[in-house]
Amino acid sequence: MVLALKEIHMETIQKQLRNSKEENRFNIQIIIDMLKEKDGFTKNHSLRVGYYAKIFGEKLGLSSDDIQELEYAGIIHDIGKITIPDRILLKKSKLTKEEYEVIKRHPLEGYKILKEMKAPKNLLHYVLYHHERVDGKGYPSGLKGKEIPYKVRIFSICDAYEAMIGDRPYRGTLSNQDALARLKVGAGSQFDKELVDLFIRLCL
Repeated sequence: MVLALKEIHMETIQKQLRNSKEENRFNIQIIIDMLKEKDGFTKNHSLRVGYYAKIFGEKLGLSSDDIQELEYAGIIHDIGKITIPDRILLKKSKLTKEEYEVIKRHPLEGYKILKEMKAPKNLLHYVLYHHERVDGKGYPSGLKGKEIPYKVRIFSICDAYEAMIGDRPYRGTLSNQDALARLKVGAGSQFDKELVDLFIRLCL
């Protein structure tokens, strides 16, 4: 499975970004540097999500602009985590209710940071809405179904998939099979069911 590749060469991805359009390169590189300074887990997760989102976008036949947008969204979506204390972000045991509420602030904090950096408006939706759920139980806005922009619904699947198969401070990686099984369980509640089906079928 293309998306099961865990060993993505970060240097290659960063080189591609540096060779991208000049007007995009500066902000993206700053964000990569900010994430790297915060912690390696968040930086590597962000780059991998961008890679997976790009692949899924290509498989869906999206335009080159939309595919690049999805890739950049992966890189920037968790920038709000730089505001979270390391003792919470890198905690290896279960979070308390209060700590989880702090974690849940990162989409809004990221949105504020990127607005201040004058990031393209089309990218801000990914940062703000990537933890919304189609059943309306997500955060921070409780959007439901098609209230969540289509490309954000595409993106959230890639984000969740990488989070499951990637390294995390609080647990080991899941197998590709287990990750796909969890996506299926979340189809229709956390994720857009049709897009989950397409993710599994097209990316094999």
